Order: sequence, then C-alpha cells, then structure tokens
Amino acid sequence: THCPPELTRAERRLPLGVDEVFDYEPSLIALQEVDARWWERLWRPRLCTAGYDGLICLKSGSSMEGVAVAWRCEDWTLLEEKRVALSAGRADAACPEAAPTPAMAAFLEARPETARAMAK
Repeated sequence: THCPPELTRAERRLPLGVDEVFDYEPSLIALQEVDARWWERLWRPRLCTAGYDGLICLKSGSSMEGVAVAWRCEDWTLLEEKRVALSAGRADAACPEAAPTPAMAAFLEARPETARAMAK
C-alpha cells in the first residue's frame, strides 16, 4: 500500500465513511459488505443519534458480514421485515432446512447457471 498504516486502519477509515454518507443527508441508506461488529459498534449508534433506524442481515454460513439498510425515521416507518436467504437449501445456509420460496424456486429452475452458482 502507498498509505501509511495509521491512515488505513478501520478505526480511522470507517468513521470517515459514516461522515461521508451523512454529508448527503439520505433518506435511505443501503450498504453491502458490512462487518457485524462495526455495525453494532459504529454504524448503528451513529445512525440512531442522527435519527435513523436500520437492520443488518448477515450472509449465510460463518460470515460476520452482510448487507444493511437504514432509513430516516421521520421519512419512513418499518412495516415488515423479511430476510431472504439466497443460499436456501445449501448445507452452510443460515437455515439449511428452509426451502426456497415458490418464486425463487421458479427463478432458479429457469436459470440453472444461477442455481449452480448459488449452490457453491
């Protein structure tokens, strides 16, 4: 890397990322590859302080990262939460016994290459 290590540490970089997101004053925020520890330690507290609420959904298996969505509470109200495991049926899935929804099953049946990729 061309940066000094003290500039690339997560403790320095991630708060700057949160600040940058807030600079846009978004109504909705969607994040990917969010580390669960940083969600609880940094993102969620900062979001709540700024008037947002949000959720994180971890990847299946032993991964401690996932996707997160947050919304400004004065603009949006959570009516329902539904988490969809794209790896349903895989041995390492969060819920391996869960079968894909009918719509997902039809989608995968029509696209065998996608089904093979998701089974990996």
